[in-house]
Amino acid sequence: MKVNFDDPNPGIWLDIDENNPDEGRICLRVMSTAKERELDRKYSKKKSKVVKGRIHDTVDIDWPKRDREFWDYVIVDWENIRSENDVEIPATAENKLFLMEKNPDFQEFISDMLEKLREQKEERKKATEKN
Repeated sequence: MKVNFDDPNPGIWLDIDENNPDEGRICLRVMSTAKERELDRKYSKKKSKVVKGRIHDTVDIDWPKRDREFWDYVIVDWENIRSENDVEIPATAENKLFLMEKNPDFQEFISDMLEKLREQKEERKKATEKN
């Protein structure tokens, strides 16, 4: 196995429609556990308050900021994603978040593709453990 130390998780390009590659393609990557913990720490605030002599801890998460960074990380890039007016939509953090929040078809596609990538990763891990 070769590993790129400059970019250990570069993502995988997937056709949006396997039967029609002109429909566009998207580069996705699965977020590592370490990266996910990093996001959780970055956007979480622990609050403590005393109620009847007991300390109660709560954690507030800034979900909008966390989601923005999450989707910007897992959706690496795309090609040939266009508006209704046939204008190419750049793969910015704002556009990624907008489509994930406002376009159910896009969200479902991304979620399905990420699940497939996770399953493939798990299968590779099991195959490696057998050897």
